[in-house]
Amino acid sequence: RYWVDELRQNTERMPILAIACNKVDLVGGGRAVAMQPVLDYAETIGVRIVMDTSAKDGTNVTALFRNAAQLVLNPASTPRAHTLSAQTDAVTLGDEAHKMKARSGCC
Repeated sequence: RYWVDELRQNTERMPILAIACNKVDLVGGGRAVAMQPVLDYAETIGVRIVMDTSAKDGTNVTALFRNAAQLVLNPASTPRAHTLSAQTDAVTLGDEAHKMKARSGCC
């Protein structure tokens, strides 16, 4: 929570905060961290976007950034997949993610 206090003290406007719950692609669909503590923490620090994501296959990565951009453009809006609850919207990059990985020469 220290980092959030630092943001508040050192910025004119509080930045948009989002929590990406990564590794939604794990085999068996289990969670490494239960969702309720994440939602509780998000609420205490003012996070308006919490989404399950996968860096591996791109699930919800684009949606998370779109929701953050929506809040930048219209701070009073409610992000589509937002709202501190489990979301059902999923964006999968599919072939694009694999093409990017092949081009990057990384991992």
